Amino acid sequence: MCSPLAIAPGIRLGVVAAALVAHAGAAAAEGACPVAADLRAGIHIAYEDGSHSRFVAVGAGAGADGKAGAVRVVEDAYFDDSFTLGYRYVTVAGLFPVESYDIVDGAVDVGSRSDTTYPAATDGFPAPAAGLEWQAEAMVRSARDGDFAQRLSLSVGPPRPAAYGPCRYEVLPVRLRFQDEVSDSEEQLDFVVALGIAVYRAGGTVGQDYDVHDPVMLAREAPPGMPPFSE
Repeated sequence: MCSPLAIAPGIRLGVVAAALVAHAGAAAAEGACPVAADLRAGIHIAYEDGSHSRFVAVGAGAGADGKAGAVRVVEDAYFDDSFTLGYRYVTVAGLFPVESYDIVDGAVDVGSRSDTTYPAATDGFPAPAAGLEWQAEAMVRSARDGDFAQRLSLSVGPPRPAAYGPCRYEVLPVRLRFQDEVSDSEEQLDFVVALGIAVYRAGGTVGQDYDVHDPVMLAREAPPGMPPFSE
């Protein structure tokens, strides 16, 4: 979600990312592509520009009757393989944003916190499914930008296959739009059904050309140098 590349200039794929791609190929050959159970310990993704994300599930409460449930997915995204700058993005069910933070010097900056609240309880959000159209009028309380109203619109397309290096999954293409008084932006995501995570693919200001970013691998193991996860 919310690619770091929409915030900071991209860099070319480094030696570390290339090594990770090779490692992911060997892992896939042994049947070790990530599965849903790995989300509690962490699922890792690398992009071709050298940026990385880690997804970790926290909390409990599986959804029922078409609802998303109470499990939250924390994405720590780093702009490059120095793992010093980036952001933390917290969602319900991998899609619905509830918190975000800056990562500075490899640590989450709690003073940069931004909270998104909704009229309804978040455990009542719809579970991602093909054909879903969802909209909410939210309030954002941001340490940087103050309080403001924001409309979120989510649209889910039909399932399709996707490959991340040698690992293949069925995904739901998702468009997530954010509209407020000063901006109108959209993210295009792959919701990986088997994993419960949303992989960023493109985004930008509506009506302009979007930045496109290609993931090159998914893995269970963290890349060398990534700080350990901490809530």
